[in-house]
Amino acid sequence: MFMKLWNSIICDVKTTNEASDKYLDKLLSNKARKLAVENALKKLDKGPDGRYTNVWEMMSDVDVLIGAFENIISGPEYEELRKSVPKRLNMQFFKYVQTRMRDSHLRLS
Repeated sequence: MFMKLWNSIICDVKTTNEASDKYLDKLLSNKARKLAVENALKKLDKGPDGRYTNVWEMMSDVDVLIGAFENIISGPEYEELRKSVPKRLNMQFFKYVQTRMRDSHLRLS
C-alpha cells in the first residue's frame, strides 16, 4: 500500500532541483506516517460492552509512537528543542519503547 501511495505521489510531482527533493521527502514521510496511523486506528476492536479491547497494542505500534512524538514536539513550546536536536529520529529508541510496552512483565504504577 505504501508503494502505491509513493508511486501515485511521485508520478504527479515533478522535481527540478535538490531543494524540492527535501520538501518532497518530508511531505511523503508525513503522508506515509499519517496513513500508517490511520491504518492502526482501523485495527481497534470493540468488545461487547462497546469499549476498545486492543488499545495498548495499537498505542505500542512504532508508527503511532513516532506520530505521537512528532505531534507533541510540533507545538510552539518546543521550538527551541526542535532547533537543538538532530533532525533524524533514533528508530532504536522507538523500537525499545515498543518492546517494553509489549512486555508481559511490564508494571504500571
